[in-house]
Amino acid sequence: MTPRVSPARRRGRARRGLAAVGLAGALAAGGCDCGGEKRELGLSRARDGAPPVVVVDRVVQGGVSGPVAPEVEPNDERDKAAAVAVPGGIDGALAGDKDVDFYRIEPGAARTITVKLTGPPADDGGADLVLKLHDADGEVIATSDRGPAGTVEGLAHAALADGAGYFLSVSPFVKKSKKKKEAEPGEPASYRLAIETLQPGPGEEAEPNDEPAGAREVLLADEASGYIGWSKDRDHWKLSLAGFSGGYVLDLAVDGVSGVALQLDVLASDGRAIAARKGEKGRGLRVRGLLPEVGARHWLARVSGSRSNPEEPYRLRPTSRELGEGEEAEPNDDAEHAIVVGPLGDGMEGERRGYLDGGDVDFYRFEAAREPLTLNLEVAPPSGVDLSLRILKPGGAEVGRADGGKAGVRELLDAVPLGAGQTLVVAVGGTALGDEPDPYVLRWSTRADLGAPMPDPMRQPDPSEDPDPGDPYE
Repeated sequence: MTPRVSPARRRGRARRGLAAVGLAGALAAGGCDCGGEKRELGLSRARDGAPPVVVVDRVVQGGVSGPVAPEVEPNDERDKAAAVAVPGGIDGALAGDKDVDFYRIEPGAARTITVKLTGPPADDGGADLVLKLHDADGEVIATSDRGPAGTVEGLAHAALADGAGYFLSVSPFVKKSKKKKEAEPGEPASYRLAIETLQPGPGEEAEPNDEPAGAREVLLADEASGYIGWSKDRDHWKLSLAGFSGGYVLDLAVDGVSGVALQLDVLASDGRAIAARKGEKGRGLRVRGLLPEVGARHWLARVSGSRSNPEEPYRLRPTSRELGEGEEAEPNDDAEHAIVVGPLGDGMEGERRGYLDGGDVDFYRFEAAREPLTLNLEVAPPSGVDLSLRILKPGGAEVGRADGGKAGVRELLDAVPLGAGQTLVVAVGGTALGDEPDPYVLRWSTRADLGAPMPDPMRQPDPSEDPDPGDPYE
């Protein structure tokens, strides 16, 4: 923070002529509407005889909590970058499409910062801004390029390593064109660059966590929060499976973030994918009914998004519940992990309820006993959801499909032949949202196929056939 200047001292400075610097003009050149209360104004002259620097110590809503200084040119290269206070800010301007402004963050203790870059909309002379964080060698660590002029660009919860220096760069977004031509000079486009420091609290993400080694633990029924803080940001969380007993499953919910289509990947401790879900912009995302593997102590949840939002956090909530009768248990997203239904015989029927959150596809394996059957299938969707029903051979070849292409309409497949001792895989997919509130219901019934040949009682089993893994619901 800039030291407070007493009224008497300011009057003394004014008598020595420093008040003639033209404070109003210097502030106007910064081109920023501070949006907060002015706390103190101070004027100081550089020791090398350069023009006076205006330092404004302000509290801005959601912005600067340290000194704000005007940009000092030239700063279009890293070796010419002026240091920026942390916390603090810069009021600057881009002179044209090729202008790039660099600012240096001096080495210090390990810390977490949030950076925001704001400017006026295009109608008020603003530019489409791009914000980047570079390491000491100039490699880009994080980029924010969210939208047109007037959009807030930012880096949320960026981690600065102990003793390491960094650079921030501000540049205009320039659309690539096949025809290269010199851009016509225009009025400078103003911006404000603001840096805050913070200490992540319990349940908040702590960067760097783009790899599993940086994941914070989340206990059941706790809530964690984080940001899709920059382009291609991804956050890992360590989900505790302590306390799980037989018949209980894990549910995960992620609250939506404005303008962001979230993605949630659940990974085993060895990195194997367990479930993957994608949401729609601004909507939440859920994974339901995950059945932990025997002996598993934790899973990893990886949260990412289609674009960044440094202003609005997501919230992750893991909970456990007892698996209800007739409910699907995840993961069953492929034929290898299909839920087994069988062995089936004449006159049998049943149902399963499941969810198709965020692109989920559920697989079920139907196994006949020692008599040929016909299998009747029906899947009833939630209102507004367009479902599809497919029947596959164990090798993956499709032998039947029902996909009427209308939302809220049942899909039916009747009299599907299921030979004695044979297996068919049924896949249920659809257009459900990432947080669809209601389940689909898959129903089936079987009848003896009197027209099919009876099996040979002397037939020896094929050793290549898959062993019966059993029904997890029995």
